Amino acid sequence: MRAQIDELRAELVQVRRTRVNEGGMGQFSARPDVPRPKEFKGTRVAKDADNFIWSMETYFRATGVEDEAVRVGMVSMYLVDVALLWWRRRCDDRSGNTVNTWEEFKAEFRQQFYPEYAEDEARAKLRRLEHKGELREYVRQFTELMFQIPSLTDKEAFFQFMDGLKPWAKQELQRRGVQDLHKAMSTAESLVEFRSSSKSDSKGKGKPKGGGDKEKSHRSDGGKTTKSTFKDKAGSSKPKGKDERMLKCFLCDGPHMAQECPTKAKLAALVKADEEKEEETRLGLLRILCSITTRKANRSKGLMFADVEIAGKALSALVDTGASDLFLSEEGAKKLGLRVERTRGQLKMVNFEEVPTCGVAKDVDI
Repeated sequence: MRAQIDELRAELVQVRRTRVNEGGMGQFSARPDVPRPKEFKGTRVAKDADNFIWSMETYFRATGVEDEAVRVGMVSMYLVDVALLWWRRRCDDRSGNTVNTWEEFKAEFRQQFYPEYAEDEARAKLRRLEHKGELREYVRQFTELMFQIPSLTDKEAFFQFMDGLKPWAKQELQRRGVQDLHKAMSTAESLVEFRSSSKSDSKGKGKPKGGGDKEKSHRSDGGKTTKSTFKDKAGSSKPKGKDERMLKCFLCDGPHMAQECPTKAKLAALVKADEEKEEETRLGLLRILCSITTRKANRSKGLMFADVEIAGKALSALVDTGASDLFLSEEGAKKLGLRVERTRGQLKMVNFEEVPTCGVAKDVDI
């Protein structure tokens, strides 16, 4: 009995030592808290699908998850909305084709949520991409499109990146001897920072020189308005006091700006006086025109007659604008010796009844 008790005590001590060692190793091998990846909602965007797969693989490496089945089980916890419905339908599939490895899940995932012809569209956009605005924006767009084209080689990507740059940026990278894509991107971003910082340093120094009151204002990166400076031929700005002494008014050649010229009021008065004289001249012409009166033409009241010659004899004929033919009385036709052919016709005058005509005289010289 005593031997059994001693044996049990020895086993208990061994178990305690093992637990202490395991606890110490657990404290020593504790991993830091790893941020969880964002959930995937099932959007059919190539960039979102690639980012989700990449974030899950990074999370697995950080947490030390190597088992394929555990990876597939964990990734399903980050699927929501449309993606979760797809995965539930895929798990309920009774065809027997279950997803057991991480590579199988990635293949199924890309087939479901990766847009069709996404690589071809990305290649077309990359071919049309040009550096038009900020260099940082151009680098960002190029990087997004490049990740959507797995078959794009480094040499081809470097050529596309350099071909889309503006001439000054391309020339600067060639001057620095850049031959690698990643170095070209980092150098291009540094060019943007250098240009923006140099602009901000050159602003806000001194006042503009030279005659005139024109000033230019620009917006700095912080949103504040600063006046642009004018530099001399050597490239250095002069002190503030010297700038004020060098000012010259173009009105009176005095040491001040034109807007502060004391003779400006006199010049304005002269201009106003000239305008008043011109106004008086115009008003005088208008008065002369208004005083002119025209004579009214004497209009005779009564009937209108015209001198005509019929059959070689001068007669006075009554003018009627509504008449269709030249009408004569039967007595007048006899006096003129006209040959009248008998016809059946009617003559209608205003406010009179219709009367029959005697006939028509043809081939009469008028």
